Amino acid sequence: PSPTATGHNRTCRGRLAENARPWRPSLLLARRRRCGLAVFFGMATVRRWAPQGRFGGSSFPAQRHREISAFQAILAFVVLRLGAAVDEDSIPMHCCYAPVQPDTPITLACDAGSGGEIVDVPFAIIANGTALPPWRQSRYGTPGHLWPHCGSDEVAEGTEIVADIAAELRDSCVGQQICHLPEDAWGFGVEGSYELMLRWTCSHDRTKRQSDEGEPLPAVPLSVKAAQIVDANGHRFRLMGVNWAGAHINGVPAGLDRSPLPDLARLIKKLGFNVVRLTWSVELALSNPGVPQELTAANPQLRGLHALEVLDHVVDELGRAGVLVWLDCHMLVSDWCCSSSDFNSFWFNSDYSKEDWLEALRGMAERFADRPAVVGMGLKNEPRSLCGGSSCNASFFDPSAPQDACIGMSWSQGPEHLQLKLAAEEGGRAVLSKAPHWLLSLGGL
Repeated sequence: PSPTATGHNRTCRGRLAENARPWRPSLLLARRRRCGLAVFFGMATVRRWAPQGRFGGSSFPAQRHREISAFQAILAFVVLRLGAAVDEDSIPMHCCYAPVQPDTPITLACDAGSGGEIVDVPFAIIANGTALPPWRQSRYGTPGHLWPHCGSDEVAEGTEIVADIAAELRDSCVGQQICHLPEDAWGFGVEGSYELMLRWTCSHDRTKRQSDEGEPLPAVPLSVKAAQIVDANGHRFRLMGVNWAGAHINGVPAGLDRSPLPDLARLIKKLGFNVVRLTWSVELALSNPGVPQELTAANPQLRGLHALEVLDHVVDELGRAGVLVWLDCHMLVSDWCCSSSDFNSFWFNSDYSKEDWLEALRGMAERFADRPAVVGMGLKNEPRSLCGGSSCNASFFDPSAPQDACIGMSWSQGPEHLQLKLAAEEGGRAVLSKAPHWLLSLGGL
């Protein structure tokens, strides 16, 4: 059972496979903000306004106006300089934690769509050990592992640093959009289990890329014509999708602890995808938990938000990148998926009733119905039979069955409360009552 259960007496929970590794998109960071623009703006103000002898609609002698304008320029510089120090906390970061061997090639990159290039590599070490991603650290306190967080350059006490390679990376990568390092770049030549821990700075990190006009969306809403999905103009539309998991486990899509959200959204578009399947759980939808800062460390604009608010930002940013979103009800409880004994096979269990599931579907549909990027909802991920055991009591679903029995799911036969067809019809009506323009999907048996 997961130690992060929140207010539920969970009898059956799936454990994350020990050899499972999350998607680790590369990410990075930036530091000090320059105020040259503020200085030049203030000086230009003095030169432009002073000869006219006017300020704020009132007439003043030119010399007096020069003094006032110069004072304003200095004040503007001071204010923006102070603002720059405060804004340091809002700069997105790029980090990478990955297993490495002496012959491992490494690539650093900045978002080409923003014209970015690498301007610094403040931190880069090779340490003895294996790093756990924050979303796994929050559940499994495994001793003997490194616990890095994006933006924290501190190394845990007792960690053996094999090599500090920040200077080498700066020499090789600064000024490049993509930096490929050869396999023999490190030369530490020691066999063992090592982790590369680094962050780098891109020139575009300080711009407010979230406010860019972005890419146009396809013609939405989508609909179905015979056996084809068509766009709002009646033209066939082929979904080319990628799964972005994570929110069904701990409330946020994976990777926000490593890369800026706008970079991730644009990368998905650049790779040729036009839709993202964004996973969530009934637990997330109903409880909207707070998100640990470590899980969104690369995106300071998400700091202090709750899970649904983070999803708001993710959906909006994907839309700005011209990518559609297909929400997917992936789990009942927030956990890794899937197995026949994780107690999440059906649309209900001892933690969440069918009514809870329907409420979650309605709530998510209502929340995102007005976002044009969202075009569909997955009602139930991987519906499957369930097998009980020492910790999963199958008799909850069938009182006549022993605890370790396997309970089969059917489409339209057997007990009605175990028929997927009936559940799907109820779930579909729940979604369409709030978002009638969406399409629906359902995993097959």
